Amino acid sequence: MPLKQLPKQTDGCSCGLYVMKYMEYWDGTKMRPNFTQGEIHIFRKKLLAELLFSDFNEVTEAKKEVGKIMKLLTGQH
Repeated sequence: MPLKQLPKQTDGCSCGLYVMKYMEYWDGTKMRPNFTQGEIHIFRKKLLAELLFSDFNEVTEAKKEVGKIMKLLTGQH
């Protein structure tokens, strides 16, 4: 895929996420399928969850607090 056809961010705060997606979709020779700004917004949320709930994250209080908020939002007690 020529550089001019690469997906481009349409906001002012997703450049790092775009770089991560470029790295994910680059196979060493060419860029695999396109992605959209909408997919970047979803990726941002997934990345947040993966980092927050990672076994490497030692800030257990943050995990507990987010867990409590999630339960409140989903109506679980």
